[in-house]
Amino acid sequence: MSQTAITQQIHALEETIGAKLFDRNSRPVSLTPAGKVFLKEAREIMSKMDFALQRTREASTGLEG
Repeated sequence: MSQTAITQQIHALEETIGAKLFDRNSRPVSLTPAGKVFLKEAREIMSKMDFALQRTREASTGLEG
């Protein structure tokens, strides 16, 4: 994925959320307070998603329960 595409995706996400996720005035670029919250919550969601996939695979092979 190109840098331009990543930048566009970040801007689209910020538009959807209604908050800036990165402080682009600092070097290196850093997360805003809203960005830190979003990152924490997104990591938790991804962890739960991994767990759900694992449990689903177990259920489909009869290992669950």
